[in-house]
Amino acid sequence: MSLLVNTYTRGQSGDMVCLDPPNSWEELAGPESYRQKFYGSVAAKSLGLEMLPSLSSGDLYVESIAGLEMLQREAQQMLDNLGLFTSEAGADYESLRPRILNILAAVQRAIDVNGCVVIW
Repeated sequence: MSLLVNTYTRGQSGDMVCLDPPNSWEELAGPESYRQKFYGSVAAKSLGLEMLPSLSSGDLYVESIAGLEMLQREAQQMLDNLGLFTSEAGADYESLRPRILNILAAVQRAIDVNGCVVIW
């Protein structure tokens, strides 16, 4: 199974309406194992991250501008420190980098359309 990141809005009845990214690969956030080995890693927690490490115990829904800004900061912090994650995640820089870039792109799309982000 794959971990996905999607931008969505809420329909009139409150249902999630996922917005397709420009390219289908932009919704990939990594294999399911990344919940613990990457996003919920000791390295992530050592950086003081809170939102992304919560993926180790469930899906992440971000529906406020403050939440989107926090997710953006945390993803950027992971991107800036990818070297800390390669050993624990069992993946190289070039495997991890696109996952974080996809999260950042989803956050930007959500900000642009007054939407939300889910990582599931």
